[in-house]
Amino acid sequence: MSSNFYFIKWKNVLNSLEALLRTDLNYQKKAHDKQLCEAVLRLSSVLARYSALYNEASECLHNNLQVQKKKYMQEVIKTVENRQTISLMRRRAYSRRIWERELSGTLKSAPYTLREKSANLIQIVLRYEQIKFFHELPTDKEGGLASIIKEELPSPAQWLEEYNRYMHEKASNKTKTALQIKWEKKKEKQELKTKKKEKSIQNKIEAELKRKMMKNPSLHPGFRYPPSRTTELILKALEHYRKDWDYLDELDTLDVKERFIERFNIEDSWMKAKMEVLVNVQEDMRNEYKKLKAALIEDYTRNNEKIPEAIKKVSKPKFKLRKFAKVSNNNTSELIENLVNRGILIEYPKTKLEDFIGDHNFAGEDLRYTFQQALPCNGDTRSMWWRVCRDVSQGHQKILLVGPNGCGKTKLVYALAKLNNAVLFVLDPMVLKNELTAIHLDNLLDSIKTCALNVQPSAIYIKHLQYIFCKKVPTEEDLGISPKIIKRHIVKKLLRTTNRTHKITIIGGCTEPWTVRSKELLQAFPKALLLPNTCYSVILELLQDWVMRNHEIPNDFDVHSLAHLLESYNFGYLQETLQSYLTPKKTLE
Repeated sequence: MSSNFYFIKWKNVLNSLEALLRTDLNYQKKAHDKQLCEAVLRLSSVLARYSALYNEASECLHNNLQVQKKKYMQEVIKTVENRQTISLMRRRAYSRRIWERELSGTLKSAPYTLREKSANLIQIVLRYEQIKFFHELPTDKEGGLASIIKEELPSPAQWLEEYNRYMHEKASNKTKTALQIKWEKKKEKQELKTKKKEKSIQNKIEAELKRKMMKNPSLHPGFRYPPSRTTELILKALEHYRKDWDYLDELDTLDVKERFIERFNIEDSWMKAKMEVLVNVQEDMRNEYKKLKAALIEDYTRNNEKIPEAIKKVSKPKFKLRKFAKVSNNNTSELIENLVNRGILIEYPKTKLEDFIGDHNFAGEDLRYTFQQALPCNGDTRSMWWRVCRDVSQGHQKILLVGPNGCGKTKLVYALAKLNNAVLFVLDPMVLKNELTAIHLDNLLDSIKTCALNVQPSAIYIKHLQYIFCKKVPTEEDLGISPKIIKRHIVKKLLRTTNRTHKITIIGGCTEPWTVRSKELLQAFPKALLLPNTCYSVILELLQDWVMRNHEIPNDFDVHSLAHLLESYNFGYLQETLQSYLTPKKTLE
């Protein structure tokens, strides 16, 4: 299309945007709707109109042939985009930092007139006649030279007030002990916390009162939209564009649509020259400040007076993430090979979640309705474990499996590792008890943690936690090492050092929960899953599957009576017994 089409379209977009801004400001200042759904529809229509205008403005910018107008169009489009999605304050701060870093170069020293002006600026802005002291030049973090030009520094009266307060606080702290200063700071924090709590209570009371008023149609105050900071920025961008381009757009000449305008080229050249000179001006100002500061020190020394101290600003400590030492690939492969040889990193069998057989507790809702206890069955446990398997890819988690031997804990762990294609580490203190020492345990857990971090997603299964978090401490002959040492190393090396972003799942197994310190165990494993006892339906399904797989057994075999008799046996024992029952000799008989 021709440039004239997009020229006219851009003018229409500006007029529509100004009309939409007036409507938006009206909605922000006054309440128009009594129903929340109506307010949401009204606000959605405004945001949809912003999106439509943004698309039209972007199209005009893409087909614009006037190079000098591009900067103004981008400014308008940027503010409209911020109104919809972006936090403007963060973007402006980031752009500001980038702009300041770009102000670099090696040029000749500034002319004498500029140096004289910079010295006069220091005299006017920085020298405080009332206090006979020079304000320190702001650092780059405090704004640098830009804060001086914008006159953002405190006035002499403000600086003197802050200085007197600082000296009074410093003198009062000299007579106090470190403990008193600590308690005063703690008291101030407590007062701020109390005020914040009171304000929160007041806001809740006001919200409750407003909620009650909304029930009465005659007292309904109406819904208001939250005020937007970006609306003013759009107005400023439009005002900037109107100021420089309105009278040119009215001319409707070819230069305005496709070619260049000489005045804008001259202004851009001026701006670039000012940016280049600004670096030398800042350097000259700092040199002049050093000379004036040295002269001020000489004056105070000659008069035998004490020069005012600079106010020390306490900087907030930066939070530093703990950095783990990088391990080379060769070392990692050696550690993995060592763990495989020791039987800690295992190759688990192909296991599906459906292998943990059992039905849901279908009568649970009826029992809860009559205020009776409804225990979960294997189907409910399988559903809960499916959620755990799904969350493995989301990040680090710790879960505890509680149940007797042979109830299916290992089967669930294998299913989790198989579903997520994870590497499985199995740590059993009862197997390693003959070779465990404090130094050996420390190195072993370091190896497990390093390998788990390098082969994510991974799962670490710790068996027999009842011997580690026990109430009655077993003898060292039973474990080969003190359980306190094992607990301290496991909690320190595995449970605390892993980050939430790491795709590592730590699973604990416990068979005798009544013998452990439950508070410490639940602190280490916040989530716990209690595996149910083997019920009639599980044994019946196991027996029916066994009969179907072995054709030697008659089809009229009474599995129901046998399921009732075997109800007190656990699932693992029954499965192993049934598999070993039909030997070749018994099959021939």
